[in-house]
Amino acid sequence: MPRLVVRVEPFSNRWHIAICRTGTCLFVSPRQVVKVAAEEAAAHHRHWHRANPGAEWSASAGQVVEWNHDKSHRCPSCHAVAVDLDGHPQRGWIYTCCRCMTRFAEDPGDSLLREAGICCTEHSKGTA
Repeated sequence: MPRLVVRVEPFSNRWHIAICRTGTCLFVSPRQVVKVAAEEAAAHHRHWHRANPGAEWSASAGQVVEWNHDKSHRCPSCHAVAVDLDGHPQRGWIYTCCRCMTRFAEDPGDSLLREAGICCTEHSKGTA
């Protein structure tokens, strides 16, 4: 088994995420305002690796569409405000709409995109 490297990294000026850098693992936690919560997610993922040696965390499958360039914080499908980052989503991340679960990014063809997940604190997951 490769060396376990799961660490907390800043996502923007006020958010933190846990990212796994173990082999080809694709784990990225949801963003957290409190750094301690991201550290807890990292600890849980380390436990998962120890319980499943040699297994790889799979990324969620699904098509990634291009975000709206004039309103990049809105879902390109249902136009809900799906990204709560002061209206400025970060490049290089795949966001998931809190309402219709559409996955979108600035450049969907980029091979280095990482999952940001649902980044909306205003709406509950999967509501219309």
